[in-house]
Amino acid sequence: MAQSTVRLIVDAQNAITPLKRVNDQTKKLSQSTDKLKGRLDKSNRSLRDTGRSAKAASTGVKGLVGALRPLLAALAVVGTAQFVIFQTAELERQTKALTVLTGSAEKAKKIVQEIKEFGAVTPFKSSELIEVAKRMKAFGFETENVVDITKRIADIAGTAGADIDGVALAIGKVQAKNKFMQEENIMLLEKGINVTKELEKITGLTGEELAKAMSKGEIGADKFRQAIINLTSKNGEFFGGASAQSDTLFGKFSTLVDGVETLAQRIGEKLEPALKGALDVAIDLVTNINQ
Repeated sequence: MAQSTVRLIVDAQNAITPLKRVNDQTKKLSQSTDKLKGRLDKSNRSLRDTGRSAKAASTGVKGLVGALRPLLAALAVVGTAQFVIFQTAELERQTKALTVLTGSAEKAKKIVQEIKEFGAVTPFKSSELIEVAKRMKAFGFETENVVDITKRIADIAGTAGADIDGVALAIGKVQAKNKFMQEENIMLLEKGINVTKELEKITGLTGEELAKAMSKGEIGADKFRQAIINLTSKNGEFFGGASAQSDTLFGKFSTLVDGVETLAQRIGEKLEPALKGALDVAIDLVTNINQ
C-alpha cells in the first residue's frame, strides 16, 4: 500500500511538469488570441474605412465619367467636322508658306485666290495647284510669274495626261539650274512632253546640234521658258489642255471634289475662331485628364 502511494505521488509529480507546460502554452495562446482579436478589430475598422474610401472613389469615378461626357460629345463633333478642319488647316498652311516665300501676305492671298478660280474649271484640285505654285516660287520663279507658270504646267500635264507634280519638278529644276539639259529633257519625254522641237525653232539648231548644246549646258532657262510659253499659248500644242480635260469623267469628278473642298474651306474660314477656341478647350481638358 505504501509502495503504491509512493508511486502515485511520483507519477503525479511527473505529470505536473507537462501540465505546467500546457498551462504556459495556453496563456501564450490566450495572449495571441487577444492580439489577433485586436488585429481583427483594426482590420474591421480598416475595411469600414476602405468601404467609405471605395464609395468616395466610386463617386469620383462617376464625376470623372460625367466630366468626360462633354469631351466625348466634343470628340464626336470633331470627328464629324474633321474634313472641314483639315481642308481649312491645309489652305492656311499653304497660304502661310506662300507668305514666307513671297514676303507678303497680300501677294500670297492673291496667288491663292487666282489659282482657286483657275482650279474650279480644270481637272486639278486647287490644293495641288497651290502646292505647284509654292514649289515654283521655291525653285526661283518671280512672284508675279508664279500663277502664270502654274497654269501653263497644268495645261501641259492636262494635255499629256501626266502627273502635274512630275511636270512641275522637271520645269522647276530647269529654273533652279538656269539651264535646260538632257536630264530634264528625258524627264519630260518620259511623260510624253517634247519641247525640243520648239527649242529648235527658237535657237535655230538642228536636233543633233541641240542635243550637244543641252549636254554642254548651253541652253539657258530663258529659252526653255520661252518654249513653254509658246507651247501653251494660242495655237500651241498644249494650249488650254487643263480646261479641255474638265469635260472628261475624271475631270468632272475632280471638279466636284474641288468644289466640296472649297465649300469646306469657306465653312472653316467662317468658323475658324470658334473651332480654334473649342480645340484649345479640348486640349486643356485632355491634358488635365492625362495629368
